[in-house]
Formats: sequence, C-alpha cells, structure tokens
Amino acid sequence: MELVRRVESIIGDVIIETIRPSDIQRLAKKMLPTAKNSTRNRNVIGPARAVINCAADSEWRAHIKIKNFQEEEVVKLHPSEGAAELLMA
Repeated sequence: MELVRRVESIIGDVIIETIRPSDIQRLAKKMLPTAKNSTRNRNVIGPARAVINCAADSEWRAHIKIKNFQEEEVVKLHPSEGAAELLMA
C-alpha cells in the first residue's frame, strides 16, 4: 500500500481515464532515475497497474496494457562442490 501512496503523491489529482501507459513509464523514470528496471517495475509499474486495473474492473475506465521495463537477466553463481562442503563445515 505504501508504494501505491508514493505513486499517488506524484500523480496527484489526474483523472484516471486520461492516464496512458507512456505516462506510467515516464513516472517510473522520474521517481527512480538511477534505479534498475526491475526496481522500477516493482515499485512503480506494478502498483500503478494494480490501481488502473482496479479502476477498469469497476468500469471507471477502459483496460490498458502497461508493459514492464526490460529487465537484465540475473546470473546466479553456484559454489563448486568443494567450496559448498567447506562453507557447511
């Protein structure tokens, strides 16, 4: 809920019917200019999408599709078998 309030504090009194996907993308970049795309998706795109979907389900506006930012692939490093044994000792 805190994330929704942060998005709301920036958007203000904008009529929800007038919000476009590009507005949400710009908002994410404005709120988190140095963040990774994964953070923008979690902290801005997701909460904004939830509010807009709720409004659409309540028939206050039409459904729109808000795409996530492209995220970097996470590289997971696994310790070698010997290292794992040493760490667990």
